Amino acid sequence: MKEPLISVLMPVYNAEKYIASSIKSVFNSYGKNYEFVIIDDGSQDGTKDIINQFNREKLKIRYFYKSNSGIADSLNFGLSMSNGQWIARLDSDDLCQPNRFRKQLELVQKSPKIGLVGSAALFIDSNDNNLYKYHYPESHKELVNNLLNSKAFFPHSSAFFNKQLVEYIGGYRVRLTGSEDWDLWLRISEHAEIK
Repeated sequence: MKEPLISVLMPVYNAEKYIASSIKSVFNSYGKNYEFVIIDDGSQDGTKDIINQFNREKLKIRYFYKSNSGIADSLNFGLSMSNGQWIARLDSDDLCQPNRFRKQLELVQKSPKIGLVGSAALFIDSNDNNLYKYHYPESHKELVNNLLNSKAFFPHSSAFFNKQLVEYIGGYRVRLTGSEDWDLWLRISEHAEIK
């Protein structure tokens, strides 16, 4: 079986309120060459039952349930279970815009120097009404500057990164709960461009 280009990686924990909408948005965001890796970090609500209602084969869902250990550990486990060359992060309470993965893949394929891509973020309310949109710098230099100075940076849930590079630099650091993404982005920026 051909390895997918993209592994969509979603950690979940007690996500029954939004998980169905999030899964549907992934299905509408890319073509055929992907897998959808969902790591359930010990949910105690109806998350597993909702995921089981989806046709996992059709949606290319690979579901793993494990005991609760936190997001960074769950993401590292998910990385080890992922087969894609590129990891597209998504949180269980977020939605993908149509063509998100295709656009991010096209960008990294045009420039082999890129190791991490993010995007703007559109915030919505519980009724899916648009509230506001955040834009972030687009140059490597400005993004690194923002990371170093704790300024605005694109959401973890919009990240699209090179799996081999992240494995090479050691993945997420579990001890850095709450800043595991910023730490990883800084380490990526020492080896590749971020956009």
